[in-house]
Amino acid sequence: DIIPYGNLKKLLDALADATRVASVIVDLQGDVLVGPERFSAFCRLMRDNPATREHCLCATRHLEKTADETRKPCTVECANLNIITACSPIMVNGEHTANWILGHVVKTRVPNNLVRRFAEQNGLPVRETVRAYLSLPLVSEKEFRKTLRLLTLFTSILSDTACKNYLLRQADTEKERLLS
Repeated sequence: DIIPYGNLKKLLDALADATRVASVIVDLQGDVLVGPERFSAFCRLMRDNPATREHCLCATRHLEKTADETRKPCTVECANLNIITACSPIMVNGEHTANWILGHVVKTRVPNNLVRRFAEQNGLPVRETVRAYLSLPLVSEKEFRKTLRLLTLFTSILSDTACKNYLLRQADTEKERLLS
Protein backbone atom coordinates (compact mmCIF):
# COMPACT_ATOMS: atom_id res chain seq x y z
CA ASP A 1 0.00 0.00 0.00
CA ILE A 2 2.87 2.37 0.74
CA ILE A 3 4.62 1.48 -2.54
CA PRO A 4 2.38 0.85 -5.56
CA TYR A 5 2.11 -2.82 -6.48
CA GLY A 6 2.87 -2.04 -10.13
CA ASN A 7 6.23 -0.50 -9.23
CA LEU A 8 7.18 -3.50 -7.08
CA LYS A 9 6.14 -5.89 -9.85
CA LYS A 10 8.28 -4.02 -12.40
CA LEU A 11 11.31 -4.23 -10.10
CA LEU A 12 10.70 -7.92 -9.42
CA ASP A 13 10.34 -8.69 -13.14
CA ALA A 14 13.43 -6.66 -14.09
CA LEU A 15 15.59 -8.35 -11.47
CA ALA A 16 14.41 -11.80 -12.51
CA ASP A 17 14.99 -11.08 -16.20
CA ALA A 18 18.43 -9.54 -15.67
CA THR A 19 19.72 -12.24 -13.34
CA ARG A 20 17.78 -15.38 -14.45
CA VAL A 21 16.98 -15.86 -10.76
CA ALA A 22 13.48 -16.35 -9.37
CA SER A 23 12.20 -13.95 -6.75
CA VAL A 24 9.14 -13.16 -4.70
CA ILE A 25 8.19 -10.58 -2.07
CA VAL A 26 6.43 -12.04 0.97
CA ASP A 27 5.01 -10.60 4.17
CA LEU A 28 6.27 -11.69 7.58
CA GLN A 29 3.82 -14.61 7.62
CA GLY A 30 5.26 -15.88 4.32
CA ASP A 31 2.23 -14.88 2.26
CA VAL A 32 3.04 -13.65 -1.25
CA LEU A 33 2.72 -9.90 -1.76
CA VAL A 34 4.33 -9.62 -5.21
CA GLY A 35 5.33 -12.37 -7.62
CA PRO A 36 6.52 -15.01 -7.83
CA GLU A 37 8.56 -14.36 -10.94
CA ARG A 38 10.59 -17.04 -12.78
CA PHE A 39 9.80 -19.77 -10.25
CA SER A 40 11.15 -23.01 -11.58
CA ALA A 41 9.64 -26.39 -12.28
CA PHE A 42 12.06 -27.69 -9.65
CA CYS A 43 10.62 -25.39 -6.99
CA ARG A 44 7.08 -26.41 -7.92
CA LEU A 45 8.03 -30.10 -7.67
CA MET A 46 9.58 -29.58 -4.23
CA ARG A 47 6.66 -27.51 -2.93
CA ASP A 48 4.04 -29.94 -4.27
CA ASN A 49 5.63 -32.99 -2.63
CA PRO A 50 4.85 -33.54 1.08
CA ALA A 51 8.28 -35.12 1.70
CA THR A 52 10.21 -32.11 0.40
CA ARG A 53 7.71 -29.28 1.04
CA GLU A 54 8.41 -29.12 4.76
CA HIS A 55 12.16 -28.94 4.15
CA CYS A 56 11.67 -26.07 1.69
CA LEU A 57 9.34 -24.23 4.05
CA CYS A 58 11.75 -24.78 6.94
CA ALA A 59 14.61 -23.32 4.90
CA THR A 60 12.47 -20.33 3.91
CA ARG A 61 11.39 -19.76 7.53
CA HIS A 62 15.05 -19.94 8.58
CA LEU A 63 15.92 -17.28 6.01
CA GLU A 64 13.05 -15.06 7.11
CA LYS A 65 13.91 -15.49 10.80
CA THR A 66 17.57 -14.68 10.18
CA ALA A 67 16.60 -11.61 8.14
CA ASP A 68 14.29 -10.50 10.97
CA GLU A 69 16.92 -10.99 13.66
CA THR A 70 19.87 -9.47 11.80
CA ARG A 71 18.00 -6.97 9.60
CA LYS A 72 20.51 -8.00 6.91
CA PRO A 73 20.42 -10.16 3.78
CA CYS A 74 21.15 -13.83 4.32
CA THR A 75 21.50 -17.06 2.35
CA VAL A 76 20.81 -20.73 2.87
CA GLU A 77 22.13 -23.67 0.89
CA CYS A 78 20.47 -27.01 0.23
CA ALA A 79 23.48 -29.22 0.83
CA ASN A 80 21.94 -32.18 -1.03
CA LEU A 81 21.92 -30.44 -4.40
CA ASN A 82 24.10 -27.29 -4.01
CA ILE A 83 21.09 -24.99 -4.38
CA ILE A 84 21.31 -21.46 -2.92
CA THR A 85 18.41 -19.24 -1.83
CA ALA A 86 18.63 -15.74 -0.31
CA CYS A 87 16.47 -13.24 1.54
CA SER A 88 16.71 -9.49 1.93
CA PRO A 89 14.50 -7.76 4.52
CA ILE A 90 12.33 -4.80 3.61
CA MET A 91 12.16 -2.27 6.42
CA VAL A 92 9.68 0.57 6.85
CA ASN A 93 10.33 3.20 9.49
CA GLY A 94 12.74 0.85 11.26
CA GLU A 95 10.29 -2.07 11.26
CA HIS A 96 10.79 -5.28 9.32
CA THR A 97 7.67 -5.47 7.15
CA ALA A 98 8.43 -7.92 4.33
CA ASN A 99 11.11 -10.05 2.69
CA TRP A 100 12.38 -10.28 -0.85
CA ILE A 101 13.28 -13.93 -1.48
CA LEU A 102 15.76 -14.76 -4.24
CA GLY A 103 16.68 -18.15 -5.69
CA HIS A 104 16.97 -21.02 -6.45
CA VAL A 105 20.26 -21.29 -8.26
CA VAL A 106 22.77 -24.10 -8.45
CA LYS A 107 26.32 -23.10 -7.57
CA THR A 108 27.83 -26.38 -8.83
CA ARG A 109 25.90 -29.28 -10.30
CA VAL A 110 25.87 -32.58 -8.47
CA PRO A 111 26.02 -35.77 -10.57
CA ASN A 112 22.68 -36.93 -12.01
CA ASN A 113 22.84 -40.16 -9.99
CA LEU A 114 22.68 -38.06 -6.78
CA VAL A 115 19.67 -36.16 -8.12
CA ARG A 116 17.99 -39.47 -9.01
CA ARG A 117 18.72 -40.85 -5.52
CA PHE A 118 17.32 -37.66 -3.95
CA ALA A 119 14.16 -38.04 -6.06
CA GLU A 120 13.75 -41.71 -5.18
CA GLN A 121 14.29 -41.09 -1.45
CA ASN A 122 11.62 -38.41 -1.46
CA GLY A 123 9.04 -40.09 -3.67
CA LEU A 124 9.52 -37.64 -6.54
CA PRO A 125 9.21 -38.54 -10.23
CA VAL A 126 12.84 -39.27 -11.10
CA ARG A 127 13.05 -38.11 -14.73
CA GLU A 128 11.03 -34.99 -14.06
CA THR A 129 13.17 -34.15 -11.02
CA VAL A 130 16.43 -34.57 -12.93
CA ARG A 131 15.08 -32.49 -15.84
CA ALA A 132 13.84 -29.77 -13.47
CA TYR A 133 17.14 -29.73 -11.57
CA LEU A 134 19.12 -29.38 -14.79
CA SER A 135 16.91 -26.44 -15.81
CA LEU A 136 17.89 -24.44 -12.71
CA PRO A 137 20.31 -21.63 -13.52
CA LEU A 138 23.95 -22.49 -12.86
CA VAL A 139 25.35 -19.41 -11.13
CA SER A 140 28.65 -19.16 -9.33
CA GLU A 141 28.52 -18.17 -5.69
CA LYS A 142 30.38 -14.96 -6.64
CA GLU A 143 27.74 -14.06 -9.23
CA PHE A 144 24.93 -14.90 -6.82
CA ARG A 145 26.51 -12.62 -4.20
CA LYS A 146 26.53 -9.83 -6.81
CA THR A 147 22.83 -10.43 -7.44
CA LEU A 148 22.20 -10.38 -3.69
CA ARG A 149 24.06 -7.05 -3.42
CA LEU A 150 21.81 -5.66 -6.17
CA LEU A 151 18.76 -6.99 -4.34
CA THR A 152 20.02 -5.41 -1.12
CA LEU A 153 20.28 -2.07 -2.92
CA PHE A 154 16.71 -2.53 -4.23
CA THR A 155 15.36 -3.30 -0.78
CA SER A 156 17.25 -0.39 0.76
CA ILE A 157 15.75 2.03 -1.76
CA LEU A 158 12.32 0.44 -1.32
CA SER A 159 12.63 0.74 2.43
CA ASP A 160 13.66 4.40 2.21
CA THR A 161 10.85 5.20 -0.23
CA ALA A 162 8.29 3.34 1.87
CA CYS A 163 9.42 5.16 5.00
CA LYS A 164 9.12 8.55 3.30
CA ASN A 165 5.68 7.67 1.96
CA TYR A 166 4.62 6.46 5.41
CA LEU A 167 5.82 9.67 7.09
CA LEU A 168 4.11 11.80 4.41
CA ARG A 169 0.84 9.97 5.03
CA GLN A 170 1.18 10.52 8.76
CA ALA A 171 1.86 14.23 8.20
CA ASP A 172 -1.15 14.52 5.86
CA THR A 173 -3.38 12.79 8.40
CA GLU A 174 -2.19 15.11 11.17
CA LYS A 175 -2.65 18.17 8.94
CA GLU A 176 -6.24 17.08 8.14
CA ARG A 177 -6.91 16.50 11.84
CA LEU A 178 -5.64 19.97 12.75
CA LEU A 179 -7.64 21.65 10.00
CA SER A 180 -10.88 19.90 10.98
